[in-house]
Amino acid sequence: MTGEAYLDYDSSVYYRGIYWNSYDYVIRELNRRISGDPDVPWTEHFRKTVGGRVFRKALILNCGNGWVERDLLQRGLIAEAVGVDYAEPLLQQARAATGDLSARYYQLDTNTAAFPEGDYDLVVNFAAAHHITYLDRVFRELCKLLPADGYFVSYDYV
Repeated sequence: MTGEAYLDYDSSVYYRGIYWNSYDYVIRELNRRISGDPDVPWTEHFRKTVGGRVFRKALILNCGNGWVERDLLQRGLIAEAVGVDYAEPLLQQARAATGDLSARYYQLDTNTAAFPEGDYDLVVNFAAAHHITYLDRVFRELCKLLPADGYFVSYDYV
């Protein structure tokens, strides 16, 4: 490869079977490591950490079928979401499942760090940064997107 990011063009490899972060043992252990309590998920720990703040607009990296932003919207942690992913078939699933929730989706290669819309006060990477080839460049750009009181949550094994 000559500076090109590797992208798996076959989105059917995602959401088949069970993921490592779907096993009860893994969920409980990650909860314990994040919140100190195996029964307190990262979302609730984050809500406490930010004093119950509702984020106005969140960018969800490599959002896949959109389940992360739907969960954040339904929990009342965010008012609106922008999901980005390379795989159009997954984005179609996300759009179909959104219903009346305030979420929009864009097809793009995260490695370009050319994120749509802007004006985010929260960026979330949920188990997806390991798919980013140019991690340093992308994370630096994300830092530039956020205001001084913004948050970047990275939940991954990278």
